[in-house]
Amino acid sequence: LKAASRPKRLAMSEPAAKKAKTDEEKPDETEAAAPAVAAVVKEEEKKELEEDEPVSKKPKIQDAVVFHVTDTTPNVLPATAGNLLTALSEGGFQYLLAGARASVGLKSGRYIFEAKIVEFPSTMEDPRNANTRIQKQLLRIGFSTAQGPLVLCNDEGQLYFDSDGSFRSGKTRVPVTQRFLHATVAVLLNLSPESPNFNTVSLFRDGVRVCPPQALPDSMKGKTLYPSLSFRNVTVHVNFGPKPLTALPFVCRTVQEALVNDAEVTPKPPAPKGGKYEVLFPVGLPDEGPFEALDLFLEANPQYTELSDRSILTWAERSDIWRPKGYAARTCNDKPDMGFGMPAMDDLSVRRILQQVAPVQHRNFVVMEVRGNLIKEERLEAVARWAGFTRIAKVLIGDPPADFRKRTHEILLKQKQEAADAIFRADRFEAKRKRLQEKAAKDQARAQRKAVRHARRAAAELAKRKEAEKKAKEEAEAKAAAEAKGEPAAGATEAKAGDEAKEEEVKKEEVKQEGEAEETKAKEEPGADVAMAGQEAKKEEPEDEESEEEPEQPDEMDEDPPAVELTAEEKEVNFAKKSIPDLSQFLLNTSFAKFSLPEKSEGFEEVRFEWSKEDKCKDYLRQWILARKLTTRIEDLTPSAWFHVQFQKWQKVNLEWHNKQALWKATAGRKSADGPVRGIPVPPPRKASEAQAGEGAAAAAKEEPQKMDVDAEKKEEEKEEKPEKTSEEKEPEKAEEKEEAKSEFDFDGLDVFGVEDVCDIGNGMPLFREFGFEDWAMVTLRLELHLLAHAFRRDAADPDRTGIHLDHLGFYYQKYY
Repeated sequence: LKAASRPKRLAMSEPAAKKAKTDEEKPDETEAAAPAVAAVVKEEEKKELEEDEPVSKKPKIQDAVVFHVTDTTPNVLPATAGNLLTALSEGGFQYLLAGARASVGLKSGRYIFEAKIVEFPSTMEDPRNANTRIQKQLLRIGFSTAQGPLVLCNDEGQLYFDSDGSFRSGKTRVPVTQRFLHATVAVLLNLSPESPNFNTVSLFRDGVRVCPPQALPDSMKGKTLYPSLSFRNVTVHVNFGPKPLTALPFVCRTVQEALVNDAEVTPKPPAPKGGKYEVLFPVGLPDEGPFEALDLFLEANPQYTELSDRSILTWAERSDIWRPKGYAARTCNDKPDMGFGMPAMDDLSVRRILQQVAPVQHRNFVVMEVRGNLIKEERLEAVARWAGFTRIAKVLIGDPPADFRKRTHEILLKQKQEAADAIFRADRFEAKRKRLQEKAAKDQARAQRKAVRHARRAAAELAKRKEAEKKAKEEAEAKAAAEAKGEPAAGATEAKAGDEAKEEEVKKEEVKQEGEAEETKAKEEPGADVAMAGQEAKKEEPEDEESEEEPEQPDEMDEDPPAVELTAEEKEVNFAKKSIPDLSQFLLNTSFAKFSLPEKSEGFEEVRFEWSKEDKCKDYLRQWILARKLTTRIEDLTPSAWFHVQFQKWQKVNLEWHNKQALWKATAGRKSADGPVRGIPVPPPRKASEAQAGEGAAAAAKEEPQKMDVDAEKKEEEKEEKPEKTSEEKEPEKAEEKEEAKSEFDFDGLDVFGVEDVCDIGNGMPLFREFGFEDWAMVTLRLELHLLAHAFRRDAADPDRTGIHLDHLGFYYQKYY
């Protein structure tokens, strides 16, 4: 291709060469001006978008810009010299981001602050770690609102530059530059309305701009923005001024030189009362608002730091730690499974280190453990770790206050609105689907009718054309024949036309008569009116295709779903149902019986009953536990030795009874060879018809006297022939007579419940002599249920649990048997 295009390029270049030769004597003004234009363009590209800040005599802030302890995450370790920050890196902390927010916020003007990484601590990577999506060293620098989280993340109230070279604002991520770990970076915030870069942020690396100004999101415009940074496995030096570390191409004030009118200073937290910080232990029942009450408290008191497994998961999510099942999948809120696939995170090392580090920090804490704060033994262990703090138990049991009920109603209304919106959209989608389906069917029918009309028109035109051709041919032939005979062609044509007209009239009359006959017949049939109306409609159907087109209907999917309201019954609800319970069912079943209210004797300096008075809280907890005992199962119940002994006894008795039944059946079988045993029921004879039964009875009545006479004669002869037996020969006969007497037992008249010995109801006969497989199964099941009920009452050792709930029968049966 290149070779083929060469001649063309050469040919195109010839005129230019000729023009150059003809104009070589004239000076080229454009060539002379080209370098100057290029220099101007280059200068425009290098020109800084920001201008020098004019000198102002307005008062500046006097407080030093620092990081208060309450404005840092618990893993941040500030150095004694300047704003030098490092973080914990033991165990799971090597994966969590450390966050810090400055004490001065900016609401107008143009200001800059800097950060520089001074150390890259080495960390040991676990070879078992299945999560390889985490950057080992990381720095994020930007701004956030006072209500935003301390860790820079995808929150709507934060924006920052990441060390990977991207700019992030909310859910938006834009690559703007290269990685900048080994450099001094500065972030410029422009909130000056006079500047063309109003409401933007810019990034500078070693004093050089590396990206164009980035616009602030609408959610952060008009708000006070605080310098913030987050980092992982690095030590960072933060410079707020008064002088920048690296010179910039323009003059700009640092945050430390902020004017009073442009800044908002967060005062240093006051010293705690009595010199001790507070640690709160919320005590609330599962699924009755403990976490919702904590969220309300933290919104009103941001100086408190939550310590819980829930907060660790939230922290990990903001640190961009990938979780295979996502962060919405949790077994419970109180003790959720970590499930990161990372041993250092899954072994709960973060919780253990926090329990050691938190008590030495100067801040207020909230120890949020629903189960642990309700069990006395765990409360004692937790309180002992906070010896230098004012330990306060907050009991959140009973009737919640108005602000909590308001929050509950907001949650209920939101849940109800989301459910109603889903139903509304589903209905609209189904209606739209049906409408489109009907429209497609109508379009298809319309297309078919259109095709039929076109076919009819084509057929009519074809027939008309053929008729015309035939008529013209006939006329030509008639004319030719008339000319050949010497007759006028017109007369012949008129005569022929007259004949054809008469034939046509005859045919029309016949068709008309047939049509009237069919119409009369159709009227006499049922539903004739409807059919005739349809035919008339078809006759009047417009041929115009545009008349069949239906007007387009507005899309109902664009409609807003209707707003819902809470009913009077829903407004009486104090606690909203959640998709994730506070405690897993297993933890709740194994621990709720040990729930109790805290007391000062356990080491608390104060016990506050926030919702109800102490007596009412105790009664509420007692009734709550009793209700759970009726409906929950004992997960850790273990069969006792008494149960095993009793069950072994039954197994032994069961075997003996089976042997007894087998022996009786064997004995009864030997006797049945000589004759039936009266104690054993004999199957009844087969029934006959009434006529046969009558004939048989009459014949038997006639033969009975003859049989009696014959039997009497035989007995006399036998007596005469048989010799008299000795005493030794008579003893076996007496024994046999006794056995026969024993076998004569009335089983049908037996009182089953009055039997004293089931193995001998009389004459050595067992009560279970006729038991089959299903009978033995029923006996065994009844005994097992009987033994289970008594063993449960003994093993539970709880006077409130005297029986087994029917829903849990299968669970306990499997546990015991």
